[in-house]
Amino acid sequence: MPIAGAVAKWDVRVSRLGLFALALAALACNVGGTAQPAGPSISPFEDETEVSPTETLEPTPVPTAPPQATVTSTLLLDNFEGASRAQPLFGPEFMSFTVEGGEGALTSLAPGGVVPVMYPAPALADFTAEVDVRFPQAQPESVAGIIFRSDETTDGLAYYYHLAFRPAAAQTSLDLWKDGAWSTVTSASIGAAVLDPGGANRLRLEVQGNQFRLFANEVLILEATDARLGEPGIFGLSLVASEAPETVYFDNLRLEPPGD
Repeated sequence: MPIAGAVAKWDVRVSRLGLFALALAALACNVGGTAQPAGPSISPFEDETEVSPTETLEPTPVPTAPPQATVTSTLLLDNFEGASRAQPLFGPEFMSFTVEGGEGALTSLAPGGVVPVMYPAPALADFTAEVDVRFPQAQPESVAGIIFRSDETTDGLAYYYHLAFRPAAAQTSLDLWKDGAWSTVTSASIGAAVLDPGGANRLRLEVQGNQFRLFANEVLILEATDARLGEPGIFGLSLVASEAPETVYFDNLRLEPPGD
């Protein structure tokens, strides 16, 4: 064989051995874990959004309902502080009505007659009324009253129920004015221990349909049934004096729907 050919064959063998040695070296590096892979590293989570450990996700706010307005069931309220809505029915030659020291002072100059102060609204059929009545110089014939289901005439009332409270006599009655005449629906005596003769007595009148109940200082003192006046009417307070002048004081008047 010529020398040149032998050298060429030797070179090919050497090249093959070199390539074999390089492959063994690369395999050894991979087994040892020190070799780095060629080309870029691809994470299996590369397409997902990463969240920083310090980042806090805010909750989605939940809309709340707007606050509801407070609804009151009071139909009529008069604490006699400042001006009162009560209107005297007759002129100063018969009566007067003023606000004094947080009370409504009703004075009669016409003994024996009903002198009222009326509330022009609302017109009511059924209600519960509460009021303080103070009658410091009441005589046995003196009457503090509650008027209800009345008409609205300005020169005298044609019809109404009249709850009569006689603290000095310890009596009460429910009366009806209609067609120019009085009629008594019912009357009752009040136990002496129930009333405060010189102080304020709290009256509570319950009116529903043809049923009526009266309480004095939380004690039931009268019950009645009558159906002659059933339509709504205006409300008022009254005085029947036994002498002139005579004054009764009202305070803390409140009217609410029945059952409240």
